[in-house]
Amino acid sequence: MGLESAIFTLARLAELEDALLAIAEVMRTGARKPHEHWRAYPATHHLEHARAHLERLAEGDRSEEHLAHAATRLLMALATKVQPHER
Repeated sequence: MGLESAIFTLARLAELEDALLAIAEVMRTGARKPHEHWRAYPATHHLEHARAHLERLAEGDRSEEHLAHAATRLLMALATKVQPHER
């Protein structure tokens, strides 16, 4: 990736700053809970949890930031499914 491409990529990510901060907050909160590291679970586990959060969001449940939780779980599934040699 050249410098121009890197700058463009960073600029595009800046547009997602609020969303990325919400995901970071979900990760920070989750890190404080006593459980297995998220990488210990298969992608399907994270997809099931993402789906559950989206269903709760669609039902109007406001007990959690369901969209941020779903987005975090989708990223976890992607990171779990994509192995370093597949990148």
